[in-house]
Order: sequence, then C-alpha cells, then structure tokens
Amino acid sequence: MFNNFSKTFAMVFMVAFAGAFSQDFDNFIPKVRRENVARLILNSKSSPEVISLCFDSYNYYWNASNTVYRSQYDSCRTTAAKGNSAINEEVASNITYVITLQEESAKEYEECNEEKGDALAYFQCTTKAATNAAKTSRDIQNISNDRIQYVTMRRDMVKYDCDDCTGKCNAAHNAELAKVEEGLLDCLSGKIPPPTPPTPTTSSTTTSPTPSSTTTTPQPSVETTTSDE
Repeated sequence: MFNNFSKTFAMVFMVAFAGAFSQDFDNFIPKVRRENVARLILNSKSSPEVISLCFDSYNYYWNASNTVYRSQYDSCRTTAAKGNSAINEEVASNITYVITLQEESAKEYEECNEEKGDALAYFQCTTKAATNAAKTSRDIQNISNDRIQYVTMRRDMVKYDCDDCTGKCNAAHNAELAKVEEGLLDCLSGKIPPPTPPTPTTSSTTTSPTPSSTTTTPQPSVETTTSDE
C-alpha cells in the first residue's frame, strides 16, 4: 500500500513539472533533478502521512527556488534581447544609407526610360547609369562587409554574456535544489520532522538579473537538535 502511495506521489510530481515552465526554462532544470525527487518519494518506506507532509513542505521550497531562478533566467534572456535590439539601432543609419544608394541607382535607370524614343540618348543614359551603379555597388559591398563583421562581433558578445548569466543562474539554482533534495531525503527517512514553510508575505522581492552565490531561497534546516534528558 505504501509503495503504491509513493508511486502516485512520484507520478504527480513528474507530471506537475512536465509542463509547468516554458521549454527554455524546462531545459534549464535538468530532467535528472526532477527524477531525483521523484525517486526519493518512490523509494520511501515511510507512511503515506509522512510522505504527504514531507512532500508538501519541501514542494514549497522547490517551487520557491524555481520561481526565483526562473525570474533571473528570464532576466538574462531579456537583457540579451535588449542587447541585440541595441545593435540593430546602432547600424540603423547604415541600413538607411544603403537603401538610399539602392534607390538612387534604380532612379537613374528609370530616368533613362524617358529617353527610349531616342536610341542613342537611351543607351548613353544607361551606360552612364551602369557606370554609376557599379561604383554604388562597390560602396554598398564595402559598407555591408564592414557592418557584417561589426554586428557579428557584437552579437557574439551578447550571446557570451547571456550564456554566462544563465550558466551562473543554472549553477546556483541546482545547488539550492540539491539542498532541497537533501532535506526531503532526511524528512522521508525520519531524521528530521517536516519543516513548516514560512508564512507568505505581501511584500515583493526584487531579484538580481545575474545570480550570485549569495542569492538564496528560504531553505529548510537539515540539522536537528537533541535535548539532553
């Protein structure tokens, strides 16, 4: 009976987190991490009551950690998106200039159409337009090649910063989830009683876009004190 109860809880946990987050963030929480928690519950020999109490208590800390680090993870991605938008703004004037060159070149050819009634004048006009267009094409090519190198370099920098930001977030998040798993294991094995999650407050907490080792989510204590008899 206990084993069936554990299986039910493990299945509920895995299903609940299968679609709880966006695909990006779901990949950010390693599947093995979710499987570890499900395995702890599945292998528990405790009574259904203890499993329920432990699960409810530590599920709070699991969700709290996910909420904090999802916010920070999303901040990393938002910062990267803003960085790429800024790059587009930086080269906007170059794009406008290239478009102007294209339009001026096309206009020269269109003006030649007005001379189509005079074969000599028409071909003289198109020859001149082609000569100017060749120079314009070289100018466009030079500008484009230069901007390609610049945009590529800047986007690589944005990607590096984003990967570094999400990587630190990932490491800090997994460290906290490991603590939650450790506490859950101690709870299921009877080493410590189920902790009481803190009472929710109405005040909001602002998190840093880049997580650090000092960023913590409220964690249950895994230590117990024994009174002397």
